[in-house]
Amino acid sequence: MDTIEILHLVLSHWNLHLKCLHPEISVAGSSERTAYRTVVETQQSHFYIVEEILAAQLDHKRLIQNILFFLHSNRLQFAEPYIRSNSGNAICEVESRFWQIIPFIDGIPLVRPAYIDDTWRGREMAHFLTALKDSSAGIESLITKPPFSIKEYVIDFIKKLQIHNPELTGNVDEIFLHLEKTFFDRHDELEIGFCHGDYHPLNIIWSETGIRRVIDWEFAGFKPVLYDIANMLGCLGMEHPRSLVNAVTRQFLHHLFKSKFLNINHLECLPEFILALRFAWLAEWLRKTDTEMIKLELTYMFLLLDNREKILKNWCL
Repeated sequence: MDTIEILHLVLSHWNLHLKCLHPEISVAGSSERTAYRTVVETQQSHFYIVEEILAAQLDHKRLIQNILFFLHSNRLQFAEPYIRSNSGNAICEVESRFWQIIPFIDGIPLVRPAYIDDTWRGREMAHFLTALKDSSAGIESLITKPPFSIKEYVIDFIKKLQIHNPELTGNVDEIFLHLEKTFFDRHDELEIGFCHGDYHPLNIIWSETGIRRVIDWEFAGFKPVLYDIANMLGCLGMEHPRSLVNAVTRQFLHHLFKSKFLNINHLECLPEFILALRFAWLAEWLRKTDTEMIKLELTYMFLLLDNREKILKNWCL
């Protein structure tokens, strides 16, 4: 079967009828999450993303689907659930391959890096986190995996770096020692909550004035409540360092304080949490052997370390 024939058959499991493919439409989020994906238009002029997933991903994909079903049923408007097929399942097997579909939600593309000066985005990014906290009450019944520890991740990363990339260990020793001295003990005392796990501006489908959907829930689960905040701030700073202290960040933190999502004890170890999370991004560049991004990430990590007090003072204002 060619691709069109397969997609006709796939969509029939959802009582949908293919009109045409739209390969020109860019799908937000990482393409690495699926074996294949495309935007289709049905005879009813509705648009969907059709995704093929690997057999090894099935259990994890079902967990993500159940998380999205749960959040959507708890009125989290930012979570778009996958669609159940005629059989009641959200994954169907066609031609020994596994498929899922989700409505295509169009958005306003970010103008990079200019978007970091759109102050209103800080308010909207905070609103999502507070809404997620409210909507995820009781979600622990779905998740058996223990909470993720960025502390343990960093310690393990350093051990692997010493084996596989010993030439880089000298570059991160100072940062690791700083975290070991100032952050690791405090990390174990942080409140745990349900987190998106990959919350950053490019995983948001934006409208002209707010957030339409948040996508890429692959790393959702229980983590320290600072996790999503730290990842968002770290990614904003990577877009441009001045966003660490500009109005978007101040609005983001202000609304998190206002909603009591964040408190002063959280704030004091947030710079270290951001720094610790950058090790995960460094691991990603190493996996891709992206030399340019490895150098940039190391430069950014030292910028965070060297300007820690200035950044924190700005946030406290």
